[in-house]
Amino acid sequence: MDISKFGWVLLFIFLGTVFLKGQSNLLDTEVDFKIRNTTIVDALLALSEQSGVSISFDSSIFPENKRISIRENASLETIIEKCLYGYNVEYELGDGSVLLKAKMLSRYTLSGYIEDAESGERLIGAYLVNEDTGNGVTSNEYGFFSLDLFEGKKNISISYIGYEILNPALDLQKDEDVVYGIKPENTLQEIVVEAKPIYFKKKESVHSRLSKTYLKEAEQTHASSLAGEDDVLQHCYLLPGVESGADGFGGMHVRGGEVDQNLILMDGVPIFNPSHTLGLVSVFNSSAVKHVVLEKGGFSAQHGGRLSSVLDIRTNEGNVNRFAGSIEIGTVAARATLEGPFKKGRAGFFVSYRRTFWDPLIKLGYRISRQNNGREGDGNYNFFDFNAKVHWGLGKKNKFYLSMYSGEDNYYESDSLYIQQDSTILFDNDTSIYILDSTTIQREKKEREIQWGNFIWSFRWNREYNSKLFSNTTLTYSRFDYGSRFLDDKYLAYFGKDTIEGYNAYLYTFGTEVRESSIRTDFDYLHSPEHSFKMGGGVRLRSFNPGFVYAEDKVGESLDSLISEVEENRNKGGHFNTYELFFYGQDRMKFNKWDIVAGLHYSHFYTRNKQYISLQPRINVDYVFSEKWNINVSLTHMSQYIHLLTSFGAGFPNDLWFPSSEEIKPQTAWQFSMGHDWKLSENFLIETETYYKKMKNLVAYKSAANFPQLTDIQINGWEDELTFGKGYAWGWETKVRMSFKPIDFTASYTLSKSERHFDDLNEGVPFPFSFDNRHSFKTTLFLKMGKKTNLSASYIYNSGRPITLVKTSGTPLFFSNEDQEIEYLSTINGHRLMPYSRLNVGFDFNFRKKWGGQVFSIGVYNATNNSNEVFRYVEEDFDDPNTSQLKTTTLLPFFPSFRYELYIK
Repeated sequence: MDISKFGWVLLFIFLGTVFLKGQSNLLDTEVDFKIRNTTIVDALLALSEQSGVSISFDSSIFPENKRISIRENASLETIIEKCLYGYNVEYELGDGSVLLKAKMLSRYTLSGYIEDAESGERLIGAYLVNEDTGNGVTSNEYGFFSLDLFEGKKNISISYIGYEILNPALDLQKDEDVVYGIKPENTLQEIVVEAKPIYFKKKESVHSRLSKTYLKEAEQTHASSLAGEDDVLQHCYLLPGVESGADGFGGMHVRGGEVDQNLILMDGVPIFNPSHTLGLVSVFNSSAVKHVVLEKGGFSAQHGGRLSSVLDIRTNEGNVNRFAGSIEIGTVAARATLEGPFKKGRAGFFVSYRRTFWDPLIKLGYRISRQNNGREGDGNYNFFDFNAKVHWGLGKKNKFYLSMYSGEDNYYESDSLYIQQDSTILFDNDTSIYILDSTTIQREKKEREIQWGNFIWSFRWNREYNSKLFSNTTLTYSRFDYGSRFLDDKYLAYFGKDTIEGYNAYLYTFGTEVRESSIRTDFDYLHSPEHSFKMGGGVRLRSFNPGFVYAEDKVGESLDSLISEVEENRNKGGHFNTYELFFYGQDRMKFNKWDIVAGLHYSHFYTRNKQYISLQPRINVDYVFSEKWNINVSLTHMSQYIHLLTSFGAGFPNDLWFPSSEEIKPQTAWQFSMGHDWKLSENFLIETETYYKKMKNLVAYKSAANFPQLTDIQINGWEDELTFGKGYAWGWETKVRMSFKPIDFTASYTLSKSERHFDDLNEGVPFPFSFDNRHSFKTTLFLKMGKKTNLSASYIYNSGRPITLVKTSGTPLFFSNEDQEIEYLSTINGHRLMPYSRLNVGFDFNFRKKWGGQVFSIGVYNATNNSNEVFRYVEEDFDDPNTSQLKTTTLLPFFPSFRYELYIK
């Protein structure tokens, strides 16, 4: 070999060795490095400065909100690897420098379901977030989620209110289809109004929680509800913008809307009347309720058919791992639940039954009351609810649900009197005395009977096509019927020299029924955390029977003849059907700090030779200014094809459901809202929202009109008694929440105005809506006093509700339809009741065991014993018509309650 060439080779090897040794020494540089709660970008800049080694990188490859802390005296290589742990970043050495760059990685999809680890029930709205980037998704209505991630090890967290946070290990090397089970916290689970968790992370905005409120499972007590009954509607009444009459009487009114403008769904099936005891208790048995969402604005395109709100209630599915149950007795009702597996891990069931149990005492009270007045009679009131659901899986991608609900209220009252008097009368005719025997018989009988109830069932099929596409097909049936019967039968007879008999019979019956059957399919396409799409459609068939029968007094005729006339007219109302076809699409796009949801709901409605077509755009825009502040703007258009009428009279509220027709156009509404959320700290949140709503084609009875008669007219005759108008509502809502363990406190204030304008009413002058509460202030307090004891309290203050002041010749009763002479003393809703206020306080004592536990609750409803008005009227003195007196009707005073529950888990 040439010596000179060999020398050059040796020189090259020597220089390369020296260079590599220099590079190695560069990474071996010892650094005493200390940082605390610093972004990764600032940490690398500090490391470069302290080590004297240039570290080059593009700052966009690191998240802005991720912070790290390091305290290490080690080599530069060790510290760099600690800084880059969990990031898809690699490094290479340059001439005296270190260059960082993003790895060329594959992107995979993590999809599946989030469920309760103990029962196997899927969780709605659980949040899964990639802690490395701040991006995340929520599980849909059936627990399904899909999230795109780069390959490699990931730091993810899964959270849900009332459950422990789960941080599963994840090394993503391919598409993964998983099921994550998270454990409930060691607390008693009850339903409570709870805002959606706050996640102000980069690229993850938050919809305004005042427009969309989640009622999830968390530790609370029953203090906000009547007599210890944990009640969904009573919790809704604590939200800003949601109002009702005194103690729930009058139903739920959202942002100046009517009762019928709320779409109330139970497992996707509409509930037409959600109340027991005229609104004091709802039909939703808390033992069966799993998850609740109330939307007041920014409506999703998938919902249609109502103007003011969507209350979406999902019931428990049933434990697929083991049997569990509970029994409970409270002041108002008793209940029992049972759940368990048909096939462990694959199929389960849930049943729950609730019923009042005071029948014997109510009957005894009625009898004693009648006897004290020298009469006879009976009376009773009760209600019940029954929920049942079964679910089963067919393979990994198909799941089926079958659920049903049945509930009914029954009220009965009778009052009777029977008097027989025998007498002997002597007559002197100057010439003789003779004896005349006579008998007088007086018989009176009054009966009042009212029944109303709901029956629903649904069948659902969940289908997961792939990691991105999910569908749900639902077949539903719903029926609501209401009937009342009032009887007043009087008979007076004189048997003597001549026989005289007199009859006076009065019979009133009323009945209405509405049925709905539907089938629909909804698709979720989850392209990425930044882009998702919803679409679907279906058809609804409704059947209405708004017919009723009303009979006047029949003097000189017996009750039998009157009943015969009533039965003859009973079927004059008849049934008629409507059909509605609907489709919708909704696109959600997230980029930078923007979150935009745009959708369109299309409906085609057929009714009695008339059809209506409606295009309803929806748009919701969020902008996140920072980790502590975001703003939301929404604009929605809604149409409603069914209507509910309640008479203006002071008697029992008769509800009449009927559809749009040639004469009755669909109700429509536009609502604009703008709000913002301000997170002052981890424990202090302020939310505000302003809204404006304009409604058209509202329906009411003409002034002083009552229910029309159907003695000799067909069903479309009563449409002449209706008038149509407009409505307006605006308001400003604000809510403050502070959470400092062991205290959780919320306070809200609403300033609002709502009015109606009908050309045929109030001489064409606009008047306040019946539930126009100008000022509303509400607070809730929860205090964990120890491992076993909790204190909760709620307070409501509403300004006086407007009413039409009337003058009557007799006391107007809510459970009466007797004729009264009524004189209107004010314009429509031109008089206001006194302000309403109520304080509720309650204690829960929880005794938990491994096998289950016991709960004992005591509370006070209306603890300050306020006499809150329901109605006010002027009564004329019977003896002196020139003298009148202002009278007031109130409802519940100071009302203590108790509850005991024994549960096995």
